[in-house]
Amino acid sequence: WEFLFANPGRGYNLGMKRKQTNSHVEQLIEKLGKCLAPDSVTSAKKLLAIKLKSPTKARINYLAAGCDEGELTPEESWEYRSCIAIEAMISSLKTKSRQLLSCAKAK
Repeated sequence: WEFLFANPGRGYNLGMKRKQTNSHVEQLIEKLGKCLAPDSVTSAKKLLAIKLKSPTKARINYLAAGCDEGELTPEESWEYRSCIAIEAMISSLKTKSRQLLSCAKAK
């Protein structure tokens, strides 16, 4: 997660410390997932209800296109990488929420 807080002007390489970063990300997601206690059906449902609003989707699409073309400023590149990381975290938490709700239904 270091890249989220790195100075965008320094050209931090996303590939740097990848193994260590993934480990930290997985640990963070696991800790956040544990916040979904077995009786947290309401929290799980709220997590699943998280949706990106149109302006946010449009901004991410703009950044993605610029990234593909290599046209992002360092600040835009940092913003895009941050969005990707946050979306991945939310996606993982949604998976944990679905598992929790599935177990709750089975009981």
